[in-house]
Amino acid sequence: MRFMMALLIWTATMLAQVPAGKGYEVKEIKDGLYWVTDGAYNSMFLVTSDGVIAVDALPTMGERQIAAIREVTDKPIRYLVYSHEHTDHIGAASLFPSGIKIVAQAETATILKRRKDPRRPVPTVTFRDHLTLSLGDQKLELIYPGPNHQTGNTSFGRRGKRP
Repeated sequence: MRFMMALLIWTATMLAQVPAGKGYEVKEIKDGLYWVTDGAYNSMFLVTSDGVIAVDALPTMGERQIAAIREVTDKPIRYLVYSHEHTDHIGAASLFPSGIKIVAQAETATILKRRKDPRRPVPTVTFRDHLTLSLGDQKLELIYPGPNHQTGNTSFGRRGKRP
């Protein structure tokens, strides 16, 4: 309970600091893992020695999400990971560079194939229960715990930098 309360207080503090002119705030959590927010939605990206793994493509941020990544690094965005299929989380996916690998849980891919929404391209890489994305000196764990917020909803974990 204390952890949840601390997390809520930290989140509220961070949300209050979104610069009006810029429209987003980006902060390093630890070792190349960044948090980005527009004051309404939050996402993250992981900067590795070989490129970037971005999570979700928030339509409330649109190209500002890519600008937030560019503020931190000029390394190429190699992966875009969908947390789930809802438009409010991935509705700006079509704005990301062409040729990146889009990753999602298999159920999310099935739903997106049916929807045929050009703003939300169908994933090029899918997984059932677990996938470890390794890029450069970092790893991001993708875990499907079963249906919760949405079928195909993915949880994330991070392993430290590889030596």
